[in-house]
Order: sequence, then C-alpha cells, then structure tokens
Amino acid sequence: MILFTGRIRYSKGCSVIVEALSKLKDIPYKMVFIGTCKPPKYKDELLKIARKYGIENRILFYGFSSNVRTLIKEGNIGVAPSIVREACPLSPMEYMQAGIPAIVTNNGAQQEYISNMKTGIIVPPNNIEELYNAFNILLNDINTQKAIGREAQKYFKENMNYSLFISKIIKCYK
Repeated sequence: MILFTGRIRYSKGCSVIVEALSKLKDIPYKMVFIGTCKPPKYKDELLKIARKYGIENRILFYGFSSNVRTLIKEGNIGVAPSIVREACPLSPMEYMQAGIPAIVTNNGAQQEYISNMKTGIIVPPNNIEELYNAFNILLNDINTQKAIGREAQKYFKENMNYSLFISKIIKCYK
C-alpha cells in the first residue's frame, strides 16, 4: 500500500503520482490518499486520470483523518512529491517515524533529512518517469523497501525525535 497524506491538491504532486502509477500495471499495489481534496472537485480530476489508464480500482480516497499516524503504520511506502518548494513538509517525517520509506522531491528541506536510497528516495519535482522509477524500485524489491524504512526510522529516532527537537529549540532561546 502506497500512502499520500496531507492536502490533496495539484501543488502537492497528486496528479504526478497517478500518472507515475499508471506505468505499474503489472505490479500489485493500492494507492491511498489520506486528506481533504482542495478543491473538492480535484478528486474527480485524479479519478479521471486513473480511469484513462485503467487503474481507478487501485486508487482510494480515505478522506480527512485525525488518526493519520496510526494509518501510516499500515502502509508500505509514503509519497510526498510536491511540485512546489516546500519549507519543511511533515508527511515525510511521519513516514520515517513509522519506518516506511518516503519518496520525496528535491525542492525544499527534504534533502536536509532524507539521504537518497538510504533513508528515502529523492526525485525531481513534476517528473513522472523518475517517480515511476522510485515506485518500481520499492515495489519490486521488498528488501530495499524494508532496509530504507529501517534506516529512515533509525535516523528519525537519533536525529529528529520530539525530545531532541524540543531541547534544541530551548537551547536557541536560552
């Protein structure tokens, strides 16, 4: 199961996800979008793309949930392929915390905490082919998928946990 969590909108690369997944017809997967579509009709646009490629039965919309962290633990891959610059998106960190590999774009702070092919996979924004390649790697090689997830979780625990974050913030203001 592949997860996207957050606002489901064009700027977050959601249509790029569906386009990239359309190339994976021979590999079993389910894509679950967790969050609110902005605008609400954007869901129809994504389903239209999915229908065009015959993958609409693999795309699910969960809607908003206040229990996202529990849901993330049920996934195998997290994806956050924003096509706009991101200051510091939370979804990849939540994927790391849960021990699942994240596929992210290299247009913001993601590169500061994700090492390509070690704690996640980094792709250029709005690049269907590179996103497809990342999906292909993680879906076809469970050992790589699990190894990246373990390394991501280890990195999160050692460098990004909340206690450490709070202590660093307090030091800044002392």
